Amino acid sequence: MSKSLDIVVFASGGGGNFKYLVEHQDNDKFKISSLVVDRNCNAESVAIKHNIKIIKLCKCNKKNDFDQLFEHFEVASSDVIVLAGFMPIVPSSFIKNYGRSILNTHPSLLPAHGGKGMYGVKVQESVIKSGDLIAGCTCHIVDDGIDTGKIICQRKIPIDLNLSPWELGGRVFLLEGPNLLDAIDLIKKME
Repeated sequence: MSKSLDIVVFASGGGGNFKYLVEHQDNDKFKISSLVVDRNCNAESVAIKHNIKIIKLCKCNKKNDFDQLFEHFEVASSDVIVLAGFMPIVPSSFIKNYGRSILNTHPSLLPAHGGKGMYGVKVQESVIKSGDLIAGCTCHIVDDGIDTGKIICQRKIPIDLNLSPWELGGRVFLLEGPNLLDAIDLIKKME
């Protein structure tokens, strides 16, 4: 039997996907050791409530200092990093130096509606404008591009043409937590 995955979650916002992962931790599968944030956000209150260490990403010359994260044992020794609503682009030097899987969740069926500027309600506006009949979310491995890494898994729903982009985004969001769990299971099986 393989060991439980030690996960660090990176978040910037409301912390909904982080909260989902915290509430679905399974010590046989994965355990969240810390939360990395780049700004004050609601995800911090989730971490405090569940006694999870918070690491603040420092800024140096107006850029996020990702290299300082390796000074934290939780990050340096983790098995997987999960980006759950994390806004900054992770630099390729950090990806290379980390050397293990970094998962990202994105609220579209990549490769469609991904890339620079595709976040939040902008994604669902693009989905509706394009006339897609199916929406969903994707978990992928982070690489040097933006939303270009190997797709691990996706979840889909039919689009109700009466929904606003915000409403569609809310429905897609409900898929993201379970899709993250699927991706973590798949990463665990690959070890």
